[in-house]
Amino acid sequence: MKKYSTTKDNGEVTMRDLATGVTLQWMEGEPNTLRVASLGSVRGSECTRIAQAMTTYAYDRGLLKEASPTMLIKYNARQAVGKQIRKARKAKGLTGQQLAERCGLSQSHIARIEAGRYNVTTDILAIIAHALGTEITIK
Repeated sequence: MKKYSTTKDNGEVTMRDLATGVTLQWMEGEPNTLRVASLGSVRGSECTRIAQAMTTYAYDRGLLKEASPTMLIKYNARQAVGKQIRKARKAKGLTGQQLAERCGLSQSHIARIEAGRYNVTTDILAIIAHALGTEITIK
């Protein structure tokens, strides 16, 4: 009997425990990207135990791969840029929606950039920096 349902889409792996409904999502090769999409019918330490079992299953079956040094550099750069943008936006007293409007982008796009989940182009970075009246650097 099948224990998990699994889908993989654009580097995002989603797994659902069929018995409990616990649903997890990962961005392949990126650290710290596990999200619990649904707790299903369990709570607390039981959810943790199931999540650990699902993660082990995903690595054992090759659904997930360890982050390479290059992937970690990219991840850390996206996180650093996102934090700078969020800090500058908040210092200006702007909401994500207001910044998005100033840049001609969607609010969800700004949210993904600030969360470090989107590989933003230099063109978009320039637009955001201009809208915030600041410089954005990679440290």
